[in-house]
Parts: sequence; structure tokens; C-alpha cells
Amino acid sequence: FSIAASLILNFFGEFIEEKGMKYIRNQIVSRMVDNLLPSATVPSIMNVVNVLGSDLWTITTDPFSSHVLQTTLCLTLKCR
Repeated sequence: FSIAASLILNFFGEFIEEKGMKYIRNQIVSRMVDNLLPSATVPSIMNVVNVLGSDLWTITTDPFSSHVLQTTLCLTLKCR
């Protein structure tokens, strides 16, 4: 693995529900997550999907996290 791949795996590995909602609603972090998602592994993407699914109302009404939801949906549809 490259250093970048290790960083991505570590970031999404730590993306737990409690902290995940807080991360996604931050302007800078949501942009970073949005950019890293295409490089993430399928289990990592599913971890993000679980966090997003825990409170869809907040995710869809927040201007930053809604972009992460959009990217995640596009990636999960491509995985099939």
C-alpha cells in the first residue's frame, strides 16, 4: 500500500457513527470525504453509508453533508 492508501483506510476505519455525523457536517471535512470516497474500499464506503443512514433528515438538509450523500449514492450504484 502507498502512504495515501493507508491514510484513506485509517480515516474511513475511524469513521464511526458518533464522530461520522460530526465530520460530515463540517465544510472542510465533508469536502475531504467527498474527494476521498472514490478511492475508498467497498467496506469503507459501506461504513460511511451506515453513518449516513443513521440520520437521513440531518444529512439531506445540511448543505455540506448532502454532497457526501450524493457521492456515496453514486459510488454504491456503480459497485453493482
